[in-house]
Amino acid sequence: SELLCQWRRYGKSNQFLHQLHGISLQSRPKLSYYLYRSARWLLKELPVALINRSQQDLISTPIGLLCLRARWTGQQQSHLETNAHDIAPIPTLPATDSDLGRVRRMDCDRVNR
Repeated sequence: SELLCQWRRYGKSNQFLHQLHGISLQSRPKLSYYLYRSARWLLKELPVALINRSQQDLISTPIGLLCLRARWTGQQQSHLETNAHDIAPIPTLPATDSDLGRVRRMDCDRVNR
């Protein structure tokens, strides 16, 4: 499904950020976590959702668990190309006073509209 594909892409981008900048990765979801969340949903959240007839509450936990798994899978399947570290950063131009004045005027024009 498109939702799970999107969460796999989130996992892939998380892996890329980890390899490039060292951000922490999501740990592998443990079976005990899945069992706990499923039991809580079945015994606590599902009956309340059925009484309240809330479709969102009825499916939010199972969808969340599927998305968690998809994100972790995306992290595991992604590999950054070796030349990605060799990409030169975009050079920044030094700002001049006239440039800063022009930016300030543009901001004021937006506020005055």
